[in-house]
Amino acid sequence: MNHDNIIFVDTGFFYSFLDEDDKNHNVSINCFSNRKELFVTSNYIIDELITLLRARKIQINLFSNFIDSLIEEKIMTVYRITHELELKSWKIMKKYKEHNFSFTDCTSFVVMKMKKINKVLTFDEHFKIMRFEIINEY
Repeated sequence: MNHDNIIFVDTGFFYSFLDEDDKNHNVSINCFSNRKELFVTSNYIIDELITLLRARKIQINLFSNFIDSLIEEKIMTVYRITHELELKSWKIMKKYKEHNFSFTDCTSFVVMKMKKINKVLTFDEHFKIMRFEIINEY
């Protein structure tokens, strides 16, 4: 598998796609529409996004339909964070404690390193600290 053709999707990018009032909504729409890579995310990102959508009173069915279509069309893969990956994530969190990474960010870093994914659709600068290529324009 060519890892240049894979891009990780972070919570904020999904959120901006789904929230028409978000300042990055048009950017995320254009990125999702114009990217040719396979999208990858994790079950922790899905969890974080659902929690965020519920907290902001955004309808879950928008997200559900969107994710289902990406998976059905084989445009996106969702990796499951295992106990082993959680332990690796915890080590990153402790090692980089001065950066205030969220635990979900740490799980994303671990998945990306494990799968040799360098690019990420995100508005979160924490990924830059870990030397990933941030994509947030098309």
